[in-house]
Amino acid sequence: MAPHDSPPPTNRHPGGPFTLREILNRDDLGSAGDVAFTAATAFSGRVSPGGLFAGLRGRDLHGAWFWEEAVDRGAAVVLTDEPLPECPVPVAVFTPWRGDARQAFGEVCHALHGRPSERLFVAGVTGTNGKSTVCWLLRSIFREAMRLKNKPPIAGLCGTIETDDGREIRPSKLTTPACEDLHAWLARCVAHGCEAAAVELSSHALDQDRAAGLRLSAAVVTNVTRDHLDYHGSLEAVVRAKASIADLLRPGKPLITCRDDPEAAEIWWKIERDVVQTQYGFAPEGWDSGSQVGGVMICEPKYRPEGSTFVLRYAGGRHPLRLSTPLVGRFNVLNATAAATAAEPCGSDAVAAGLANVPPVPGRLEPIDRGQPFRVLVDYAHTPDGLRAVIDAVRPLLSSQKRGGRLHLLVGAGGDRDRGKRAEMGAAAALADRVVFTSDNPRSEDPHAILRDLAAGCPETRCETIENRREAIAAALAAARPGDWVLVCGKGHETTQEVAGVFHPFDDRVVCREELARLGYGGA
Repeated sequence: MAPHDSPPPTNRHPGGPFTLREILNRDDLGSAGDVAFTAATAFSGRVSPGGLFAGLRGRDLHGAWFWEEAVDRGAAVVLTDEPLPECPVPVAVFTPWRGDARQAFGEVCHALHGRPSERLFVAGVTGTNGKSTVCWLLRSIFREAMRLKNKPPIAGLCGTIETDDGREIRPSKLTTPACEDLHAWLARCVAHGCEAAAVELSSHALDQDRAAGLRLSAAVVTNVTRDHLDYHGSLEAVVRAKASIADLLRPGKPLITCRDDPEAAEIWWKIERDVVQTQYGFAPEGWDSGSQVGGVMICEPKYRPEGSTFVLRYAGGRHPLRLSTPLVGRFNVLNATAAATAAEPCGSDAVAAGLANVPPVPGRLEPIDRGQPFRVLVDYAHTPDGLRAVIDAVRPLLSSQKRGGRLHLLVGAGGDRDRGKRAEMGAAAALADRVVFTSDNPRSEDPHAILRDLAAGCPETRCETIENRREAIAAALAAARPGDWVLVCGKGHETTQEVAGVFHPFDDRVVCREELARLGYGGA
């Protein structure tokens, strides 16, 4: 792995004490700038004596409203964006023309934890679909890079599925954690001997500056499609949020985007700083290495049920790289290329080994096998584009079978989320031969209303609705014939189902195995 820039010299042990004046290099913070602290948090209930409390503005609440609890718990200084005249401790107020409070808090967290992202190769990944898989592939490459150096094969990962600090792996609660938790995780990665880490950066997290203070060695935008419009309001706002990942890049480090995705191409118009531009995608017809179309080009892709092979070629005559991965489908070749491009400093041997040896990604086209004469795969696809991608991935594999077969798709849509995408999801689902719409995480919504929205986009002759998800899975499996493929989509790795504020245990993978057993299958 390429050497990293050294962190700035300091005569302090990581953790401080620090002052805001030191961290932010500002002289306009009044007495608040000179208060020393060794801890910082944006949660009033986490404040420790002598610490800094960041009262940050949220969508529905303002953290500054909880300054009294923070002071009662011993806060020595408050950082916020509005005056608090009754607060008895010094307050650093960051008004719009003096800087953003959330950005300042990110720099505080970065400093308190020893500036860990400057001691690691950190790759950040955003995009509507593919974030988890790209990060999973990156960790595999980073581990192989360590193995090739005869070091323990460890690397950091923080994302939707799990959080890995090189020593302990835990299920994740959020795709991207709170700012202070993100920097604390990176500090643990450093302490445990990691040299690289991959982190998923959701559009919510980027919009809320949860990654403030992070220094990225590579940034990836996989794609930008319709999702979370209930939060962002428009696709343009989604693009703008994802484009802000460029603000986290260290100087001279690459922003990597998929040239095949039209909205990802719009990212470049939203960036206000100079960045190294790298694009990847499938080679257009007639492309050769002398073409004016630059970047990383995917050539000779071959898709099989057991995995994919492809060749990466580069403009300018660089030596091509022949790669393989056990992940299936066209979209996973794009994901693998994104990871290979971001991890290029690790070297081609590490990239090839990491892609070839990557363990299965939980809930991402994850096969369920109990010896049944048809294939069952569980996937996280829960957007129109995601559904089209998984169908496009498996359809050629299904067609290549000697005896053919039908494609069954089961999917639902989350409640209290973007309603406008549901009919589009229904239309995408109709690309399968047989469709079962069912409940996903209805949350506070009426499940029947969600099902009606989904079915509105799908011809009645192609679909049926079964609200109970277990019953729907059972019906989809019972209808499968030898040679068919069954895609169970929407929840992927999730292990609960949220209904009316209550989380019920529910894992599609477990339920599929149980229902296959009821049908008399008892293999692996």
